[in-house]
Amino acid sequence: MLNYYDTTKVRVRVPSSPISGDVDVKILNGNGKTIIKTNGYKYLSPPPAPAPVMDKFVRSGTTAVNTVAKGGLIYLLGSGFVPESRFDILNSSGDVIYSDLVPLNYYSALKLRLRFPADIVPGIYNVVIKNPDGQQSNKLSIEVTN
Repeated sequence: MLNYYDTTKVRVRVPSSPISGDVDVKILNGNGKTIIKTNGYKYLSPPPAPAPVMDKFVRSGTTAVNTVAKGGLIYLLGSGFVPESRFDILNSSGDVIYSDLVPLNYYSALKLRLRFPADIVPGIYNVVIKNPDGQQSNKLSIEVTN
């Protein structure tokens, strides 16, 4: 699509592109002549998705909790979650002790449901959410009980 304004100004509708970078702009005049502007337009990459952020664990509603039973379900409220989000459980030294194998249910970009492993040793752990684009959340602590 092209709108002609005058001999020095036109407006064009630019098609979308999955690739960012400079492209040449080519215009075919009504008289059959072609004008090419080298690197006349630059496609920009879309901004990255926001990194996941964890706010709090809840059982129902929005009241924060800080404990979960072994094998128990708990909801996580935050932002930036995607259907492919995964979570790691880290010990107090920061070592990952459970990764990706832990069941996670996606409800929305603001809510996930996690099931803690039944064989986890009671104690205090950190949880980290990982998105497939490599971004990961802040750590959020929770105590696992019998």
